[in-house]
Amino acid sequence: MTDAIANSTPAEYIVFYDGNCGFCSRSIRILHAMDRADLIHFAPLGGETATRHSVASASHADTVIVIRLLDHQQFEKSAAALQCLRAVGGMHSCAAALLSCIPVMLRDRLYDLIARHRHSLFPPHQVCDIPDSRLQKKLLP
Repeated sequence: MTDAIANSTPAEYIVFYDGNCGFCSRSIRILHAMDRADLIHFAPLGGETATRHSVASASHADTVIVIRLLDHQQFEKSAAALQCLRAVGGMHSCAAALLSCIPVMLRDRLYDLIARHRHSLFPPHQVCDIPDSRLQKKLLP
């Protein structure tokens, strides 16, 4: 069974993220709000969906990974963030086009800097936020 069928929404992308990271959780909520066409689903690194897509959580603990389901292409770090912006479209696509002019090495250094300090800058919530019904449909195991 594919991820899109399991949730009855035709996903085009899956974003794999650190489920124990406050910054990642907030980012997922923001991305979900921007994704008006519901093209993006979300799954924690180390979950069933990550295992099914051969995404190893130990080696990617501080890396967001995006898989485009059409061709199973995998994007990591800043390339994953830009792919998310392209997926939601509109002005976000324009921002992705501008940011893609920055060399990957520089973009990934900034990504790594944020990833390294994400737990201290954005601690996880002490209380579990209950996602709205639209987001619940897009959360994969």
